[in-house]
Amino acid sequence: MKKFSKFEIATIKRTAMNVNPMVTKKTKIKEKIEALQAEYDILTTMQEQYEASIKTMTGGFSTEDLVSKVTETSNSVNKEGNPIKVTKFVLKYPDTIIPVLEEENECTINEPFGESDN
Repeated sequence: MKKFSKFEIATIKRTAMNVNPMVTKKTKIKEKIEALQAEYDILTTMQEQYEASIKTMTGGFSTEDLVSKVTETSNSVNKEGNPIKVTKFVLKYPDTIIPVLEEENECTINEPFGESDN
């Protein structure tokens, strides 16, 4: 057990006083991160549930992988005279083609099983 001198105790207290605003800010930020992480997890779960049929149909691709969001400004204007923006969702690939998923255990066999050069 270490016994601190009165100067060491004063140094510890002064340092604690100086870093207290940083500790408080870190604690608040950590709470915000935890709340945002919980919200992120909920949104991810909801998105996965909505896209389950699409992933089954496409072999694992989500809509983010297959579709681009395009916002265009049309020639017509609204009541305030501002141009109207139109949002479209456009397939990244042709209608019937999706990219091939690369397999992790992909191997090439150059000779039939059991045969060798010996």
